[in-house]
Amino acid sequence: MASFDPPFGHGAGHDQSDLPPGGNSSGTDSSGNDVTLFLLWFFVPNWLTGFLVTKWLAWRYPDPALRPTPGTPAYARTHYVVYALVIGAYIAYSVADALATLPPNAYHALDLPPQALHAATSSGDAFRLVRDHYRRQVLTTHPDKSGGADETEFLWLSAARDLVTDAGVRRVYERLGPDAAAACLKASGPVGKTASWVASACAPDQYASLAWDHVTQSMAGYYVVWAAIMGVMYLFRAFSTSTYWRFTFLALLAATELAVTVDRVPAWLAVVLARFSWRTPHEAVVVLHKLFPLLTLALNQLGPIVHALTGLDAAPEPDIGVELNRVHQVADALVHEVHRIKGVPLPTMDPNAGGGGEAMVEPSGPTRAQRGEREIGGAVGHDGYQ
Repeated sequence: MASFDPPFGHGAGHDQSDLPPGGNSSGTDSSGNDVTLFLLWFFVPNWLTGFLVTKWLAWRYPDPALRPTPGTPAYARTHYVVYALVIGAYIAYSVADALATLPPNAYHALDLPPQALHAATSSGDAFRLVRDHYRRQVLTTHPDKSGGADETEFLWLSAARDLVTDAGVRRVYERLGPDAAAACLKASGPVGKTASWVASACAPDQYASLAWDHVTQSMAGYYVVWAAIMGVMYLFRAFSTSTYWRFTFLALLAATELAVTVDRVPAWLAVVLARFSWRTPHEAVVVLHKLFPLLTLALNQLGPIVHALTGLDAAPEPDIGVELNRVHQVADALVHEVHRIKGVPLPTMDPNAGGGGEAMVEPSGPTRAQRGEREIGGAVGHDGYQ
């Protein structure tokens, strides 16, 4: 039977340094880009929202006299909606960027779909399938067979072969990442490389040990630090809005990573991985780790917007009848006040009158005609006429 030897022996000192940077799926090479995206959250949404609101209102209301101005409900609603759309678009861009910056994994190096390898493992043809893909890729990556090939690419191709050929190592690689897989290869003894390969380089008890190390070291450090950061920010009221949802998402992320670690991929993550079939569950967790800080900022900015929009939508429409009655009362009080100052009593309107209208109510004091008669009578008596 044909066999091949790994670029490093299983019993030899193999660690992550043997894997080229392109094979590390931890996503650390894009840390500078992550920091840039994080900092852009603090000023890009506000600036872009102001620009888009101005352009939208200018197009929607060509007449400046009819255009909503800052401080009006129409302007506030437009600003909130555009701001929410900007945040949503930025989240979508962050997700796309996180996926695009993931380095190629072992399956990309071998040009071997993971589903095909899993099916071949069930039928006992995994070794032959990996060997065929490896030999095909060697023709373009081996320095002696291809003049322009880079030796680093060939070394990564050879390492990728060892990472996915053995079922035990592949399980560690897909669930715990390349660092744990390298430790697995380093700790395991040499195994036969034949088409009837049954022995596993990573026994179940060794996987349990690696999984425990991953939980107590990598996971514990990440989630304890983030919980502490969010707690301190809450105490200083830096992230006072949507605190419940941030801690909820952190707990869901921890539960998802723990499920992947114990080889129980959640149903929703399985659907996502079916869409991105060349990626491993560990790489999905890496993407979620990169997106969580951005999601934290997005929740902090979207929380007030959602509450404001809900408040605008929940505000009751004014009752026209009540408003008209209030205007009528104010006008009636104003008229009475004016004529009280002038000393001329006028009839008022009785809103309680029947017949569908308002009846006139005579003033309680003397009418204008009565006052006129008194004035004339007084004048006649004063002049001596009887």
